[in-house]
Amino acid sequence: MGLVLLSVCCTLPQETLEERRDRMAVRLQEIRGLRFETPLKIREGSRKEVARTALENTRSLYGEDLDVADKFLKACGFIPSSMKLSVAVTAYAAVGVKIYYASGEVVLIDPSTPDDLLLNKMALGLLDQHYPEFGVRKPLLGNFDAQMALSALRSGDADIAKNLLWASKTLDEKISDDFLAELARSTETWEKEESKGKSMILPRLFVRSGDFSYRRGAVFVETLRQKGGMDLVNKAYARIPASTEQILHPEKYLAAEAPVSIDLESIETFSGDQGYDLLYRTTLGEFGATVFLEQHLKTTDAGDPTSGWAGDTIEVFEGHGRSMLVWATRWDTEKDAEEFQTELFKVSLRLLPNEKDRTNLVVRRGKSTAWLAYYSTDLQDGLLDALWKCRVDGKEPYGP
Repeated sequence: MGLVLLSVCCTLPQETLEERRDRMAVRLQEIRGLRFETPLKIREGSRKEVARTALENTRSLYGEDLDVADKFLKACGFIPSSMKLSVAVTAYAAVGVKIYYASGEVVLIDPSTPDDLLLNKMALGLLDQHYPEFGVRKPLLGNFDAQMALSALRSGDADIAKNLLWASKTLDEKISDDFLAELARSTETWEKEESKGKSMILPRLFVRSGDFSYRRGAVFVETLRQKGGMDLVNKAYARIPASTEQILHPEKYLAAEAPVSIDLESIETFSGDQGYDLLYRTTLGEFGATVFLEQHLKTTDAGDPTSGWAGDTIEVFEGHGRSMLVWATRWDTEKDAEEFQTELFKVSLRLLPNEKDRTNLVVRRGKSTAWLAYYSTDLQDGLLDALWKCRVDGKEPYGP
């Protein structure tokens, strides 16, 4: 009799990709409280496709022109001068990837991918059907910080759905009271300890950007879920987090504490008059500033000097066969600005240019700390005059 049963079991038809998708869709809809408008496309794919998707995501973060982004990242010391951004992204993209989601379809690189990872990627597709304007990161967001914040919302949402599957929870049930605290602790452990190994192989920025989206995003989303259920999470897509500061400090998001904008028009005008063209502009945000310090000071405890971040603008200029960089930051208090100045000065010394007629300078006035880097010394007075004429939120002087 046992042999007969074994024979029957062995001849049971194998679950197709579509059947597996439909089975997981039922569970995901229960967990997330949203329904699929149409079934997601699902198929098997190759690692070459992963590389193409990684390049698209990189353009979302750094801009369409990856050659220009490459120059920016090298000017900041985020990647070594010997590395080419587009080559690095494609080379490392497919390492360890078993499944990915892009443009409305789930692609399995490894058919044995477990159900929890399948549900995680399907969650991104479910969100895209309900919030299609965020499926491909909004070009109008226009800077690294805002793009990372949006990515953290989406990826964190999908990761919490996976965690709820593990816990066999439904929409209205609540994970144990210590879950959020444990999630935050494990995230900090990864950032300060476990990520060090990967950072010996990959640039720190790549490692931390990859984990930030789902690790810090999950802490952010679970904070909202525990305060107001999935309804509050859904409302976040109507008022998306404005900065990585809001992701790192959900209480600032809930209090609608928005970042300030810093207009460097005076710097751009002066630099243009001196024959330097603006090459690249972005905002690094609290997360980017933290990784910058981690990269150059070889520490994973850079969170405190950046926790008072209020806003920043960083620009790279090219002219006369040279480049120069201006990074203007704003802080909640003068003490915060002074703490960041201290750490930034250490980095500035490490990155001093070799040429005798070029230098770096870290300056502060009140709550504003700025880094002028790689500039010709004869430009210093003009750069400083232009810097302090810049504006915060279009009206307040940058350096009162």
